Amino acid sequence: DAFLDYQFKESTLMNGLGDRLETLQSAFNRFPQLVPFFNFIRPSINDFLLDAKRNPLVQAVHSELRDVIFAKPDNIKHLSKYGIENVNDLRNAQQMWQGRIITGTVFTTFFINKYLTGELSGDGPADTTIRKSWEDAGWQRNKMWFGEVGVNLDLLEPFNTLGKAVADIGDNMYLMG
Repeated sequence: DAFLDYQFKESTLMNGLGDRLETLQSAFNRFPQLVPFFNFIRPSINDFLLDAKRNPLVQAVHSELRDVIFAKPDNIKHLSKYGIENVNDLRNAQQMWQGRIITGTVFTTFFINKYLTGELSGDGPADTTIRKSWEDAGWQRNKMWFGEVGVNLDLLEPFNTLGKAVADIGDNMYLMG
């Protein structure tokens, strides 16, 4: 089934790079010596793209979301690139996107609350002197606290990118006006 195949490739980070990264793909095709590096690059790019699908701000402009959510059951031919071949696939994809919207919003709110209560840190301020003074005062980079236990944000896959974005924006909000 094409829809399940698309979802499997997406969740295992093995989707093709798509039109936007066609130049990179053509470089790998022209220079086969680079193919071993491709095996490391593609999952990273796909992980970033999958993480972006969980970000409420990115979701608002994501073409796949718009294509799927606003699709009508009588006109789904243009959705075949997402593995959607029938009305059942369309309903499943719409529910998947609704779940991503809900979980993205819930986790964004959770990370904002953690940051505002001092229980989430990012990479710190861009200004190295301010960051150094924070470190001297005991601040730790990319941590979330649950009581007395500090957890590295990298361990919170698949939402670590969202948590880091919230924390980095908070750490640098004085630069943003």
